[in-house]
Amino acid sequence: MVRIAVLDLGAAGAGSIRHALAQVPATDVVVASDAGAIQEADAIVLPSVSSFGEMASRLDASMREAIGRHASSGKPMLGVGVGMHLLFDTSDESPGARGLGLLAGACRAITPVLDPMTRGTTRVPHLGWNRLVIEPAGATSAAVQLPQGAWVYFDHGYHAEPEDRACVVATTEVGAVGLVAAVAKNNMVGLQFRPERSGQVGARILHAIVSRWC
Repeated sequence: MVRIAVLDLGAAGAGSIRHALAQVPATDVVVASDAGAIQEADAIVLPSVSSFGEMASRLDASMREAIGRHASSGKPMLGVGVGMHLLFDTSDESPGARGLGLLAGACRAITPVLDPMTRGTTRVPHLGWNRLVIEPAGATSAAVQLPQGAWVYFDHGYHAEPEDRACVVATTEVGAVGLVAAVAKNNMVGLQFRPERSGQVGARILHAIVSRWC
C-alpha cells in the first residue's frame, strides 16, 4: 500500500485529483496540510488549485523543508497544472512569489499567436483538448511514459520554460508553438494537463505513474 499525500494548498480544488488517485489499486490517499503529513507519505502530489502565488504562500518554511527532504530522498512527487509550476523557481502569474526550485526555470504567460489552421489568434488561456507530442529525449524517462498523440485536457494561461530541456517529456502544439505538457526528472513528474479531467486516457496515465511508486 502506497501512502499518497495530496497537499492542501488553497481553494477547494484538490478533491478531483484526490478522487482520481484513490481509484488506483493499493493506494491510501490523504490530504496533507503540514510538514508531519508530508514526512509520513510515500509520495506527494501538488494539485492544481488557485494561483501560483496563493499556493506558494501556503508552503511555510517547515513544509518547504519537508518537501525538499522528500525529493532528495528519492521518494516520488507529482505536480499537476499549477502544482507543476510550483516545481520551478518563479511564475509570471505571481511576481515575487517563490516556487520550490526543484527544477530550474520559470513559468511564463502564454502569448497569443497566429493559428495557421484557423487564421485567427490562439485563445488564452489555453483551454480544452490537445494532443501530446512525446519528446525523444524524455520518452525513456524512468518516472513517466506518456502515450504519443493522446488527447488530454488543458486549462492554463501560463507555461513552463525549463532551463534544461532534457527534463521535457512531452509538449503540445498551440497554434504553431510547442508548449511544455509534461516534465520529469529523477523522482519528480510534472503534468501541465489535467489527468483527472482527461477521461479514460487520464486515468490510465495516473495509473501508470502511481504503479511506478508501488
